[in-house]
Amino acid sequence: MDVQDTSATQDEMSADEQAIEACVRRFYAMANDDSLIGPIFAQAITDWPEHLRQMSDFWARVLLGSARYQRDPFTPHHTLPLEAAHFDRWRDLFQAAAQETLKGPLRDRAVGAAGQMSHCWRHHMMAK
Repeated sequence: MDVQDTSATQDEMSADEQAIEACVRRFYAMANDDSLIGPIFAQAITDWPEHLRQMSDFWARVLLGSARYQRDPFTPHHTLPLEAAHFDRWRDLFQAAAQETLKGPLRDRAVGAAGQMSHCWRHHMMAK
């Protein structure tokens, strides 16, 4: 790969990361207004700017392979009063946010990842 190709890839990642941040922000705007999952987020999240940064890093890892997010994503959720319906609503809202804010393959990966994640998280968290 020549230098010009590397630069284009970095520019694309920057645009993709900006799109992911917009998706995360849109999701939380929708989720906070949601009667089912909004109260859980309102109770659990005390530092919104930090949480949004962490979630943008998490999704950049899932969708782009970024190494910025290095935490165990399950641990903070173990004390939350979560039920199967919460995961379904999370999935529906995240997929809607991805459809609104992301394009092309990035959108498709985000929608697919949200579906898989909801399924995996539901089974992991319900087994706790």
